[in-house]
Amino acid sequence: MTPSTPVPLVALCAILTALSPSRARAEVRLLDQDLVFHAQATGGTPQAEPPAQKPPALDFDLLGPSKAAPAVDDSTLRLRRTLLDWHQGIGLGMFALQLATTVVGQLNYDDKFGGANTNKYATTHSVLAYATFATFVTAGVLALVTPAAPQRRDGFDRIDLHKIAMFTAAGAMAGQIVLGIWTSGREGNQNQQSVAMAHLVLGYVTLAAVGTGVGALVF
Repeated sequence: MTPSTPVPLVALCAILTALSPSRARAEVRLLDQDLVFHAQATGGTPQAEPPAQKPPALDFDLLGPSKAAPAVDDSTLRLRRTLLDWHQGIGLGMFALQLATTVVGQLNYDDKFGGANTNKYATTHSVLAYATFATFVTAGVLALVTPAAPQRRDGFDRIDLHKIAMFTAAGAMAGQIVLGIWTSGREGNQNQQSVAMAHLVLGYVTLAAVGTGVGALVF
């Protein structure tokens, strides 16, 4: 630069030189080297900014995964349906027989201990009683051999009421048979009427239990 160069021009050249791209890139490289040297001196590496975490998903099952019902063969389901239809039909017939047995039993009691003592209802009552017992046993066997339901039920429902009523009816019916045979064997004894009364009362208990069991499934 010659002594005749104006001072403002000299200053402008210095500014352009300072702002030149090559010098700016050199300064950036020097800055990067300084960062690397600083990281090596402190024993670490430059930490990158952690990625943003995703919010937890809300599409979970509160009660846990549901258990799938076990697969059941179609033939087993058809057999179950058939046996249950037979069980229900025989059960309805058994209820009709139990009702008739109770009515005729009441008539037989009134005839024998009411003064007439014609014995005209005795045979009919015995036939109805044994027919009722036979159908009750048949319906019970069908219920026992029927395949179980593919899915277990929760809580108390009408099936449980039906079972309780039928167990009650079974016990009352067994008691009726014992008391009926005992009544016949007490002919001419003073306590025959008392035994016959107990047999009659147990007959009404059996009728109520059978009616409850059948009604639990029909209604």
